[in-house]
Amino acid sequence: MKLAFFIAAHRNPQQVEDLAHLLSDPRDSVVLHIDRKADAAVHDTARRLRDRLSARLLPSRTIYWGGWSMSRILLDAIRDLCASGLDWDYLINLSGQDMPLRPIDELRTFLAARPGANYIDCRQISELDNPLRGVIQRRVRWITYEGAGRTRRLPVPMTLLHRGRVRYYGSQWVMLSRPFCDWVARTGARDAGWSTLPVTFASDELLSQQMIMASPFRHTLVKDNKRYYRFAGRAHPVVLQRDDLPTVDASGAFFARKFDPAVDASIIRELAARIAP
Repeated sequence: MKLAFFIAAHRNPQQVEDLAHLLSDPRDSVVLHIDRKADAAVHDTARRLRDRLSARLLPSRTIYWGGWSMSRILLDAIRDLCASGLDWDYLINLSGQDMPLRPIDELRTFLAARPGANYIDCRQISELDNPLRGVIQRRVRWITYEGAGRTRRLPVPMTLLHRGRVRYYGSQWVMLSRPFCDWVARTGARDAGWSTLPVTFASDELLSQQMIMASPFRHTLVKDNKRYYRFAGRAHPVVLQRDDLPTVDASGAFFARKFDPAVDASIIRELAARIAP
């Protein structure tokens, strides 16, 4: 079981470097995307990882929160890996502020027990409880575009454009099988279910969901992405600290987010000690 880890980062270069080293293994591949807006130190770190770990470095895009750019880099990573000639079985996407919770060999064993399964948090929008259902329905109501340094919404309704195509929602953090990724890489936007997402707000929480349900692999869907994160009424997850470890460990997840050494470096050190050989 060979893994490909896709890390998207924009800050904390040392944290990104430490994460990449934790995930480095001769059997596996690491792919990096660095936001074009990131400080030079983050880009320098990525180039070092390319040279020292043979990490693949995607061309940098400017990333805007809530915009299509956040989804596009996952498609970039899928297409790059599928065309790379590398031997891998699963693609796992991470942010530069994620951490593994268990040794990677435990993840290999888990994935090998159900080969071909795709681990995606996928929920039907019409069946969500309010207020979340209303929030997601508003996302697909208005045309959105990236411009003038941020994501902007236009007062132009998308009802006719979508025509009911966007029906599923969930987390953007996934574990995708190679056969499904190969299908994504060779399938056009319309047939893959994402043709309207480039003008949809926060499409990163819609992309993998529409693709798996539009694909011949929908029977492989496991609606559990094996991630831990916690929200507290805000758009971004809570930064986890050492007191959170019992809850994190009890979750059964393989990865968690997010972590920040400026808030609590001790939890990062403890998790790294579990993973490092």
